[in-house]
Amino acid sequence: MPGVPAGLVDALLDRIDAGAPAARPVHPDGPAHPVAFARSTFAQLMTLKGDAGARSVLQRLGGDLALVPIDDPGVVFDIDRPDDLDAAVSWVG
Repeated sequence: MPGVPAGLVDALLDRIDAGAPAARPVHPDGPAHPVAFARSTFAQLMTLKGDAGARSVLQRLGGDLALVPIDDPGVVFDIDRPDDLDAAVSWVG
């Protein structure tokens, strides 16, 4: 996730320090990345299998999941495949 803006990780960790079990940025287009997890969630995260990520852990947290609003497009831009890398080169300029 090369476009994550400076300061976002600190904002997420502030929510963890305040007692949230996890914190996720939310972009106007929907949920974004990265997600921060408190130590209390580590046992659940260690049981995950497959490529669904931590979606099930986040769903179980419900209203305890801290949401951090952000409108920066870098939180929804990811590089997973070679085509994504080409798009990143175009996006960054």
